[in-house]
Amino acid sequence: MTTPTCGACRGACCELLVQVVREGSSSADYFDWARTRALAVLEGDQMVFQATCPLQTSHGLCAIYEDRPKACADFPPGHPLCLASIRLRRPSYAEELKL
Repeated sequence: MTTPTCGACRGACCELLVQVVREGSSSADYFDWARTRALAVLEGDQMVFQATCPLQTSHGLCAIYEDRPKACADFPPGHPLCLASIRLRRPSYAEELKL
C-alpha cells in the first residue's frame, strides 16, 4: 500500500465526521438512530457521518490551510481514519492506493 497524500486525496477527511457512539453510553434511541444514518461503523463504536467542513473549497482544498485547526494539522496521512475516509469518499483513489 502506498501512503496517501493530501494533495492527491483532495480532502476526503474534511467531508466526514467521526463520532464515538457507544451502546449503553447514550440513549438506546440515539444509538439506533445514529447507527442507521452512519455511512460506516469503524471498530464497533466509531460511526462515520457525512459532514463537509464549511471551509473546504470546491476543489477539495482547505480555505484556511495555513491557519487550520490543530486537529486538522495533526491528522496524519495514512492514519486508519484517513484510509477509511478515502475508501468512502474517493473510491478510485483507494483503488490506486490498493486500499
